[in-house]
Amino acid sequence: MRIPAIDGLRAAAVLAVMAFHFDLPLHGGFLGVDLFFAISGFVIARGLLDAARTPKSSVDVLTRFVARRASRLLPAAAVAVGSIVVLNVVRGPSFGAVPRTMAHALASLGGIGNWFIVAFPDRPGEIVRPLLHTWSLGVEEQAYLLLPLALLVRRSSARASAFVICGVGVGVAMVFTRLWSVPSVAFFSTPSRLAPVALGVGVAALLDGPRVASSRLTGWLGTTLALSVVPALLWFSWTDAWLYRGGFVVVGAVFAGLVGVAAVQKTGVLIWVLESSPAQFIGARSYSLYLVHFPCAYLFGSFGFGLRLLLRFAVSLVMAEALHRGVEYRFLRSGTEPDARWRFAPVVMALFAIAGFTLPGAWR
Repeated sequence: MRIPAIDGLRAAAVLAVMAFHFDLPLHGGFLGVDLFFAISGFVIARGLLDAARTPKSSVDVLTRFVARRASRLLPAAAVAVGSIVVLNVVRGPSFGAVPRTMAHALASLGGIGNWFIVAFPDRPGEIVRPLLHTWSLGVEEQAYLLLPLALLVRRSSARASAFVICGVGVGVAMVFTRLWSVPSVAFFSTPSRLAPVALGVGVAALLDGPRVASSRLTGWLGTTLALSVVPALLWFSWTDAWLYRGGFVVVGAVFAGLVGVAAVQKTGVLIWVLESSPAQFIGARSYSLYLVHFPCAYLFGSFGFGLRLLLRFAVSLVMAEALHRGVEYRFLRSGTEPDARWRFAPVVMALFAIAGFTLPGAWR
């Protein structure tokens, strides 16, 4: 069951990321990705906790989960990534090294786009990577493979397992952000970015107990958390050292708290904003917007700032609407069960991942 306020949070997340990539003075807009992570952890854990109480076998639950996630994410990603590769070929080296982009595309569809960036860092003079934004999809897809396995090991204690996952995920993130000596490695690697996903799982487990009633307290908490995000979006930089010394955990906790408030609160200014028509429109298209917006950050460079910004947003919205209606929506319609063949998606993704790392010329 979709929660409108959480769709509103998706809108806020994608708009923050777009503003950051489109050169608006929202220096911390990259944190919108962490909000996506917290939402994903919450939504996935919530569904798995519900599934753990059904009489279906763990194997059946797992295969259905894999099929549903694959049919939800991969078709739109395949179309967007393929289109970006075509655009790269048409525009040539000015839009990135074509062999590397093709290899990156395979790695991205294989669910390890973030590790491709870590393995093949930017070289001097290379500033264009049209698939850079797919790193976050890799983190999420790797979490989608680990979460159901961890939660369904003992279905009778799935809620307790969720709390354990939350603690372990935060601990792993804290350790690895300190271990990586290169900020870009810590930023893109999966272990160091697990905190918001794990905290989202923890919130789902917390709310899985007796029903949490809406109250003035949760409304006040939501407003406070939302306001605390504003200075972070304005002033933080992804190179700030404190982010790699526990800062991402703090940010993840704030976002996970916002997700929890959005899940239980029914009234208030924050909920009114998140459930407004514009927020719902953008939120429903947030995945498509995220997929298509990044290449637009390289377009219209010769125009003035205002016109360039307007055109980038407009083109992103048009492309996202086409992707949403033409591809994504087909797999979102209620009542549609994903084809059983989608359960083989991890095998196909693994083949793509291997090809991405071994494609001749991938690092030339």
